[in-house]
Amino acid sequence: MPEESLAYRTATTILRPPRVAVLFYGGTSWQAWARLALEAVSVRWGGGGYILVPYGEDGVVHPTIINTVRTYDPDELAILIHDVATWHRLSPDVVGPRPDEDPCAWEARLAAAADEPVADAWAKKATESLAAVVTPLAHSRLTPHPLRISVGGSNGGDWHHRVDENSVIGTRSVVGATTEWDGDVALWALAKTGSPPHSEPTRPAPADEDLLDWLLDPSAGEAPEPLIWQHSRESTSEIRADTWFEAASPTLTRISTGWNPVKRVLVLGDTAEDFALALALDRILGFAIWLSNDATSVMDAAPRLKLHLHGVLGFDASDVHVTTVSKTPADAQDALNSMTIRGQLLINDVEVTSGSSSLGVSKALPEFGSGLSTLAIADGVGASYVVPVFESPDGTVRLAAPFEAPLPPGPESGLPLDQNGQPAWVVDVQISPRSMPPGRQLPAAEIVASENLATATLLRNARDGITFRAASFGFVAGNSVLHSRLARPHLRQLGLYSWVQAMARRHNLNATYSKAGQYSELVARRLGGRVRLVELAAGGQQAAFSEFRSAASPKKSSDAFPCGDGVLLGLSPYLTFAAFRRVLGSISDAPIRALLDELLRARLLRRGLVLGCEECGSPSFVSIDDLAQVYECSHCGARNDFIGAQWRRPMDEPVWHYDLHKAFRGLVDEHGMEVLRAAARVGGATDAALTTSEVVFTDADGKPMYEIDLIAFVNGQVTVGEVKSSGNMGSGAALRTAVKKRLDAAEILQADEVLFATAGAWPPSARAAIDKSIRVRPEVRVRFEENL
Repeated sequence: MPEESLAYRTATTILRPPRVAVLFYGGTSWQAWARLALEAVSVRWGGGGYILVPYGEDGVVHPTIINTVRTYDPDELAILIHDVATWHRLSPDVVGPRPDEDPCAWEARLAAAADEPVADAWAKKATESLAAVVTPLAHSRLTPHPLRISVGGSNGGDWHHRVDENSVIGTRSVVGATTEWDGDVALWALAKTGSPPHSEPTRPAPADEDLLDWLLDPSAGEAPEPLIWQHSRESTSEIRADTWFEAASPTLTRISTGWNPVKRVLVLGDTAEDFALALALDRILGFAIWLSNDATSVMDAAPRLKLHLHGVLGFDASDVHVTTVSKTPADAQDALNSMTIRGQLLINDVEVTSGSSSLGVSKALPEFGSGLSTLAIADGVGASYVVPVFESPDGTVRLAAPFEAPLPPGPESGLPLDQNGQPAWVVDVQISPRSMPPGRQLPAAEIVASENLATATLLRNARDGITFRAASFGFVAGNSVLHSRLARPHLRQLGLYSWVQAMARRHNLNATYSKAGQYSELVARRLGGRVRLVELAAGGQQAAFSEFRSAASPKKSSDAFPCGDGVLLGLSPYLTFAAFRRVLGSISDAPIRALLDELLRARLLRRGLVLGCEECGSPSFVSIDDLAQVYECSHCGARNDFIGAQWRRPMDEPVWHYDLHKAFRGLVDEHGMEVLRAAARVGGATDAALTTSEVVFTDADGKPMYEIDLIAFVNGQVTVGEVKSSGNMGSGAALRTAVKKRLDAAEILQADEVLFATAGAWPPSARAAIDKSIRVRPEVRVRFEENL
């Protein structure tokens, strides 16, 4: 274990309901399946924050939905399950008689199995595709399994709090759609309000125009009368009624963890994927509208709705995002033109014009920024604690003691508990500063410093820190107070290098610093951190270090330093203050002196003299620490008098020379300074930008697999970089192999970006060849940097 030091960090907590992605069948009668899924989540505490994920035949989930689920970052995956009879009623093409089966035999078989749950292999496959990109709650030693939920209940592993209908009874009105209403507008209303229990006679559905008018801005006015569900009609004077989701979870509020450039989203299209994308973006960003073809037809026939939509979206297109999964650019253009929306349309990378506005068109998801929203317990947000930690050199911190989950305020009877009386909320713990990239399937065992029955619980590496279930897995007496039922995990937050090693272990690989990486780490430690090293490599004083680059071949000092301000001993240069002044001509002596003093104090620079030897005749650098009236030759060990004959010039007194540390010279010679300048390009020389030195991935036999020059973690994004002193990565098969290795390494780390950087320029042929080679991984973003 690396040497650790005691320190103190700030830990900030958020108490919230779990985020859940519920998979449902998106094929035949997908609207009916979506209504069943919404009915199932409506009885769950925090169900208004769940998202729905449609899957098709063979368990295929659309890539856009997969990427959206990754951003949503669910704590759990769940599968909507139903019996054979429901499957046959809604999707007879999936559950029906065999092609050659006698109708009577089929009816008998259906009757015998009508109440049996369907073992949905497609749902299992869809879950596996999502599990490959998300990081659900897990025990440190067990593989997580998806929750199985239905309208009537769930499997035995369900630890979520179910809403008591009686707790919602009161005088206040509650807005809620019903699963009995058909149509796309009614479905979107159900997604926004939730489904109250069916304790009243069937309500007539509101007119689509009135319902859509309310859905455009639910906070602005009174809901249509048929949409109001209530237990008592004594008071109907409220300006705004709670939705069922809000009334069923009254202690929850929606919070945003930062700023987001996109404020409003429209999703166009008729498919299950369009609906699911709108719902997910509504949960992630706080506001989205789904406009199917039926909804746009209603808009076309109602000018007041167009005016209302303009009022909701405003006239600033920069924070409006319009997208679709299913529509073609031409169809999307027609839909937008019919509504004369001003905004940003993102479909298929094709520009579409609506009215006088030029709309950028792409299939890309919105720029999410840092302002992702989530439901949280209103009085459980932002509590901060100063905690003692043990810190490793790479930034890894482990808490000195287990972290006790805080209790939400209020009496125990009002807190969300599961059927066993255990806490049903989760805790987000963000240890500042954050050094560990979120998610990316980091195993739960990697974020536990130590574990026993008293500290065990479900936990994961989440988008807002380390998330763990508040309930303890240890022994808890049946009548114990709630405080003793809380989890107390012993948490660890990995530094970037330790995180890289943990991700490598997932693939049975080892990750260690290369020789150049070891040099870089040594220099960074002596400078007090990698941020300062990046500053020196990328700042205005960088040229001074290039003067220490080893000569390609032996030459005279007078040829290497025609100004006489340095000496070449073998292939290694030694500089005088005059050399620094010459190279940094635009800088005054004071900052030059400050730079040299900093390097001297860090023991990265040595001051000394270049002196000869009476016996072997070879000059050598003698550090000031080794200077004496009689000094020893570093070549032959002879003892020499410190007299004028040994320094030759000038005749009066010797001139101080400076020797750069071997590790720092290695960085200069091995083009490590270019890597550091690339790190500065990626995120700047700031504490918020974390980068590692060069890392080598090896297999179990020690065989090198990949060598990565730069790994950076900036603003939640991971970048893998290849840095060249010239814009040349070879050609043909050699180039394809080199690019593939970088892509493979990026896949291991689940990187968001692959950087190709050079101190020179990338020839057009090299760019084209790299682009062509990387097309096999369209999910990876490529970036080029030049003139480092």
